[in-house]
Amino acid sequence: MGEASGRMPRSNGSPTAASEGGGAISLRRKSLFAFVVLVSVWAFAEGAARLWLAVDESDRWTALGDVLVAAGFEQLQTILEPDEQRFWRARPDLDTQRLTGSLGNSRPIAFTVSTNELGHRAMSRVPDATQDVLFLGDSCTFGVGVEGDETFAALLQGRFARARSINAAVPGYTAYQGRVTLETLHFDRPPSAVVVSFMFNDDLPWDGRSDLEHARDRARFDNWLLRHSSLVQMLVALRGPGAALEPGTAHRRPRLNDAEYASELGQIVDHARSLGAEVILMAWPIARQMANDRVTRKQIVMSRVAKAKGVPFVDLIPHFRKQEAPMFVDAVHANVAGNRLVADLLEPEIRGLLSR
Repeated sequence: MGEASGRMPRSNGSPTAASEGGGAISLRRKSLFAFVVLVSVWAFAEGAARLWLAVDESDRWTALGDVLVAAGFEQLQTILEPDEQRFWRARPDLDTQRLTGSLGNSRPIAFTVSTNELGHRAMSRVPDATQDVLFLGDSCTFGVGVEGDETFAALLQGRFARARSINAAVPGYTAYQGRVTLETLHFDRPPSAVVVSFMFNDDLPWDGRSDLEHARDRARFDNWLLRHSSLVQMLVALRGPGAALEPGTAHRRPRLNDAEYASELGQIVDHARSLGAEVILMAWPIARQMANDRVTRKQIVMSRVAKAKGVPFVDLIPHFRKQEAPMFVDAVHANVAGNRLVADLLEPEIRGLLSR
């Protein structure tokens, strides 16, 4: 009886099995809850990052805005937009946008900008063109301060039968950005000649880091997650300035040092030749050089690259010095007369390449 009275009634299920089953369900629920929380936090952070990146797309894009504000021509950034590979590019399909401002101590500058579907400075079409001349450069080639039909690229188009000018220059560009532009352009036919003129921006120090360093950082994180996640992009942007610079060098490091500049120019020549085109390297003058016989380091480097690569070199500086009339709208950009002079000096060189 004692033994019988101490027994518990049999249950339909095993207590041990029920305990284990409940534990398994609880673990699954906890895992699911943790996953939901993680996804929710990520989604919230991703949304916040997208709002943040809509204002601040990249270090270089932000730095460009700061430079233009400091120079007095912030409106110039309104014709540009961020670009993943080149940091920024000219906005496509602009319809006669008027810009006003000044650069440094210049007089007020006012001009209009129109671009085609590729973001190139618009000019009259040449429907029967059989040859193209591509212009790579910065704001001097783009034509800051003059109308589209007054740029030397547009003037040259009118001097050659059945040849079209493609003005792919962009304000603020260095030779690095010009090289990437050339490598990423899609041509309906390869250009017969490529005119290259970079110098001023290449020599400017911005944040103590070069364009190539910024580009390498972007390439290092160029994966699916970075391309599709604004949160990861924001974390990359906030990760810090990268490798430490030597004391006192932060404000002296140009966007391209002389060796980088020479390398980028050389790569432009090589890639243009792979397309079947020949390059003309053109050294652009600075207004202060009109009063002396000095040349800049970048101008010297360009002449050496031209000699090493065996390409034509057009040195504008001595020709500008001979002019009595003003040739500039500010410290670096040519006025209408200056653009006309550039076209005069380039014409025989381009004509020779087109006749080959």
